[in-house]
Amino acid sequence: MVTSSIPPSEKIFPIQKKIKWFGLGFIILFQFLMHFNHFSSDLVGIHVWRQTQTQAGIDSFYAEDFNILNPRKLDRGDGSGIFRKEFPLVQWTIAGVYKLVGNQLIVTRICMFIISMVSMIGLFLLLLSLLRAQWAALIGAWAFSLAPAIFYHGINPMPDIAALCFINWGLFLFVKWAEGKQIKNLILSALLFGLATAIKLPFIVLYLIPAVYVLQQLSRHKINNIIHSLSHGVVYLLFLIPAAIWYINVIPTWGKAGVVSGLIHAHDSSSMLLHYAIHNVISTLPELLLNWGSVLFFITGLILIFFKSGLRNKLFIPFLIGGIGVSVYYIFELNMIQDKHDYYAFPFVPFLFIAVGCGIRYFLSKSKTTKYIAIACAVAMPLLTYARKGHAWNQEGNVLVEYKTELQNAIPNEALCIAGNDESTFIYFYHLNKKGWSFNNDELPASRIAELKEKGAKYLYSDSDEINYFVETELSLELIAKVATFRIYKL
Repeated sequence: MVTSSIPPSEKIFPIQKKIKWFGLGFIILFQFLMHFNHFSSDLVGIHVWRQTQTQAGIDSFYAEDFNILNPRKLDRGDGSGIFRKEFPLVQWTIAGVYKLVGNQLIVTRICMFIISMVSMIGLFLLLLSLLRAQWAALIGAWAFSLAPAIFYHGINPMPDIAALCFINWGLFLFVKWAEGKQIKNLILSALLFGLATAIKLPFIVLYLIPAVYVLQQLSRHKINNIIHSLSHGVVYLLFLIPAAIWYINVIPTWGKAGVVSGLIHAHDSSSMLLHYAIHNVISTLPELLLNWGSVLFFITGLILIFFKSGLRNKLFIPFLIGGIGVSVYYIFELNMIQDKHDYYAFPFVPFLFIAVGCGIRYFLSKSKTTKYIAIACAVAMPLLTYARKGHAWNQEGNVLVEYKTELQNAIPNEALCIAGNDESTFIYFYHLNKKGWSFNNDELPASRIAELKEKGAKYLYSDSDEINYFVETELSLELIAKVATFRIYKL
């Protein structure tokens, strides 16, 4: 998207290959040290429902069934628990690592950290291929690793991190292919696009980038080269087929899932949707997806990209259409993204940091003053990130974590149980390490308890005062244990 000439910043900061890899190594070491105290943390914090859902899938592949087509959940009643959403490549792969080194959450966190660092390197190479400025690409990669959403989710069991990793590398190899037309880069890029889409369906929107590029090539070629150009698009389509087959088969099982219907079946008012949009622009974008230390670079980069034509090349239109496509996806999913699901916005991330990289290159190339501003912003980034997310893994006051052993040991491991109140349907069963039926909103009438008892439920975990009073006074269930806010009854 930018010119290939070497900017003045490269003369200010001469850099060799060894220094480049030293810089990436420094970022990885720095990130490892920033995360070190959290590798041993249990699953807590924002979006913990999504984390426990993923980790339960990992555990089920390890302990029950290693068939990648059969991911399972714990809120399964007396059934199989097969729960097919995104293609579970991440869960299945980590479960395979478990079979080598053992079942420990720290293994998941280390695997996710490695994926996030590989993603950072892919982003660096993408920026380097577009900007032709190694220091700008290196600082851009530093900024990417310190985006609070990336920093936090980077060691959590979140498949979105792996999808972002694949798309960063897929985009880099796409740019390499567009430059040199090497067939290996085309095939690898198409493979990575396909994997990213299989892991998280929204990344399919980024297929607009190679699609638009292929259409551009068709418009420029003579008739006898049309088949050759079409074959490039066919390669991307071929690697999309596995993901397409998966989602065609599993989406009908989701029912009226909001992520599929989007605004079509949105229940939020227009004013609430506007609130979500404003919050994401003024809070989620600068605080979580970027980092306040990157905002100046981002705004500068956007201005340069859209108003300085010298920065554009043959890839400008494909990336522009891709960015528009992601924006349409965001609008369509606004009722699901709301003002809290930052990881839904990960398809935006490559575009955000292309703009950040352009801004960094500008600041490094203009003058000593702007260069020092860039350095000051880069130095401030880890402080801002830690201030925003450094305590996100705090386990203090979390009953499910603090009393985990007591809660798990209160009943036999294999006993089916009822557990609530748990709106997520994932969090309680993960920490309890049990299977059965969840309830929420104090909705557990006597008829439901009797029904589940007939299906095999043996025990009830409840942290609801209303339910506890009801089952003790009306049903006279036997109380077998009190653990913090939980009461455990025998049915």
